[in-house]
Amino acid sequence: MYVGRFIVVGKDFGGYCVCSRSFPNRRVVKRDNCLSIEFMEETKEVKNPYVAYNCARVEGDFVVIGNGDHVDRIVEQLVLKINPKDALTKGLVVSGYEKDEYNTPRIAGIIGEESFIGVIRKNGIEVQGAGDVMFVSTYDKNSPERLDFEAQSAREVIDEMYGMGFEHPICAVGVKKGELVEFSLDNKKFN
Repeated sequence: MYVGRFIVVGKDFGGYCVCSRSFPNRRVVKRDNCLSIEFMEETKEVKNPYVAYNCARVEGDFVVIGNGDHVDRIVEQLVLKINPKDALTKGLVVSGYEKDEYNTPRIAGIIGEESFIGVIRKNGIEVQGAGDVMFVSTYDKNSPERLDFEAQSAREVIDEMYGMGFEHPICAVGVKKGELVEFSLDNKKFN
C-alpha cells in the first residue's frame, strides 16, 4: 500500500517517513536542531515547493515533525509560548493543504510533555492528543488512528516505521526524548 508521507506520535517518541514514487532521490540532512528533506547532491532539483523542507525541529522541550514548511510555522508558535495543541492547529491552518494536483494533506506532530498529532486536508482539519500511539499519512490513511507501536530509541522508531511495509520508503526520522536520528536509503546507514 502506498501512503505517501506518514508520521507516528506517542507520548515520548515520534517519527516521520517519506515514501515517494515521484521524487525518490531525496534524503534527510541534519543541521543543528533541525532535520531537512533535501535532494541528493547528484539529483537535478525541480521547482516544486513541496519536496524539500524541514521535517523535524527541536524547540525547547518539544520536537515538531511534519511533511512541509508548516513545521517551521508550528515552531514559531511554540517560540511565542503558544500551547502545543494550539501551535499545531494554527501552523496547519496557516499553511493549509498542499495546492498540488492531489490536494495533498499536511501532517504534523508535536512530541513533548504533551504530544499531539494533526492533519489538514481540503475537507477539514483534525488535531488530537497522542496519549496512545497515533498514526496519520498523506494518502489513504489521512485521519489520525491508533497504532500498536513500541520504541525504546529513535532508531527503533525508524526500524518500526520501515517494518510497517508501506511502498517506496526513501528516508525517515526518529525522535525519542529530544534525540533526533535520521536514515536515508541512499547511505544505507543510521547517522
